[in-house]
Amino acid sequence: MIKVKYVGYLASIAGVHEEEINAENAKIRELLRLKGNVNWDEVIILVNGRPAGLDTTVKKGDEVTVLPFTSGG
Repeated sequence: MIKVKYVGYLASIAGVHEEEINAENAKIRELLRLKGNVNWDEVIILVNGRPAGLDTTVKKGDEVTVLPFTSGG
């Protein structure tokens, strides 16, 4: 299983905060429930705590976290 976590408003778009997907060697873009009006330049993707992209391949046991980019001071 691959665990996918959605943070902030992305959880509202996905309809879940967290899910486990039965997949192996899949690209992140194939796993995400986030479709349509998501500005991917404003989204951070982490795999096992490390930066990744939509075309990163993940395997069973990996954890994908998708969170909005925030700024401020």
